[in-house]
Amino acid sequence: MRRALGLIRTSTAERMEYKIGKGDVICVRTDAGILFLGARRSRRRLRATLRSSSNAIRHRVGQEKARGGRPTSARPQGPGIRPKQRRNTKSIACITMNWLLSSIHTGRHFRLKLFRMAASEDFEDIRPYRDEEVPDVIERTIKNASFERLMNYVYPDEGYADLAKSIESITTVDEFQSRIAYPAMRKVINQTVEQLTVSGLDGLGKEKSRLYISNHRDIILDSAILNVVLFEAGFGTIETAIGNNLLSEELVADLTKLNKNFVVKRNTGAREFYENSMLLSAYIRHTIVDRGQGVWIAQREGRTKDGMDKTQPGLLKMLGMNCENTMRQCFRELKITPVAISYEYDPCDILKIPELKAISREEKYQKGPDEDFNSILTGITGNKGRVHLSVGETLDEELEVMGEFPNQNDKLRILGEIIDKQVFSQYKLWPTNYIALDISEGTHSYSKYYSPKERNAFEKRIADRLREANLKCMPTLYAMFRAWYYEV
Repeated sequence: MRRALGLIRTSTAERMEYKIGKGDVICVRTDAGILFLGARRSRRRLRATLRSSSNAIRHRVGQEKARGGRPTSARPQGPGIRPKQRRNTKSIACITMNWLLSSIHTGRHFRLKLFRMAASEDFEDIRPYRDEEVPDVIERTIKNASFERLMNYVYPDEGYADLAKSIESITTVDEFQSRIAYPAMRKVINQTVEQLTVSGLDGLGKEKSRLYISNHRDIILDSAILNVVLFEAGFGTIETAIGNNLLSEELVADLTKLNKNFVVKRNTGAREFYENSMLLSAYIRHTIVDRGQGVWIAQREGRTKDGMDKTQPGLLKMLGMNCENTMRQCFRELKITPVAISYEYDPCDILKIPELKAISREEKYQKGPDEDFNSILTGITGNKGRVHLSVGETLDEELEVMGEFPNQNDKLRILGEIIDKQVFSQYKLWPTNYIALDISEGTHSYSKYYSPKERNAFEKRIADRLREANLKCMPTLYAMFRAWYYEV
């Protein structure tokens, strides 16, 4: 069934309450009665219906005011209005607006958007697995040959038959995370990270439901390391966003959704993009505000490949959808907490070179069929050197400055700058960052931050990595390669 978006011009209102049902009919409830609008209509016809119904309400109010009285409870007549007795509560999305008629007296007009709000069943395609789905997913997962290889890598001293029997007894998501996901990721960190340091956890308090917005350097590890840190600190685990482009393999999709990953749909048309953004926004707000669950999302689509961690305005615009309050209050409800993660070495550095070469030539880059999957495996198993995770302060008073800007785009730009400022200030610079900057600019300006031994080791690593990929050390590419290790 078709569910459409309509625009109606009416008066200023302070509050809007709504109830969500299933179907394609929009019901407007006013002091003058119940209007059933737009059943099975196209978007254009629905808009026309909404406008004509609004005019019918104004006409009735004008008649009442001319007689010196107030609007009565009689039901107005006009195009698109249906009698109350035809109401079907199972097939309507109802927006309650008891303030409508009284507000019309003010004469101040604004645009009220009437859109299909997401119901819980709309989240089926993007939500993580629920407990009742776990046994079936576990059953097919342990039969997957790739999962067997993964477990043999993580637990080389244990037979897979015994591991599979133990895993088969898991019946809940929390059980999977505590018995499989957490131990496996902790072991990966111990084997591939020289030292993991953390800062900022003391400022979180006891509140678990918040939105962590992080810079993005690795497909899986950025959120996985945060999850491990929060779990060990007693905050439990959080839900994390992952693009549907990474879930083409059934095993990857199953493991991520067992591990509380929800899906971000990408590479769609303009109309689908808007609808998916609305749905994603509703899901994130529902998860944080209604369910009290923490959420992680990257500040941008795709990993940073030039060392510049900047929050995309489109992300903030998406997060501001599906909210009735002012923009400041909308973002305050999400309890946005910036996070910065920095790796001394990037295991996927060589894998990023083809895309950087295309960017330098101003060409569109097309990924290979298994490129993302290879990046996931390389990121997990490769050497990362030292890693630092910094959790920033939850945005609250900082959001007040948004009120000084009337334009929505300016508000989002200011919010992005506030997040970026925390990410930049929290990002830990390693000796490799300063070495890369000096090499790229042909100077020794930052030599006080590293030793000659560290510089020699870094230059050898770069040369070895380029040799492995059978790439020549072109000056432009070499400078771009170093840029991954540089933060402003």
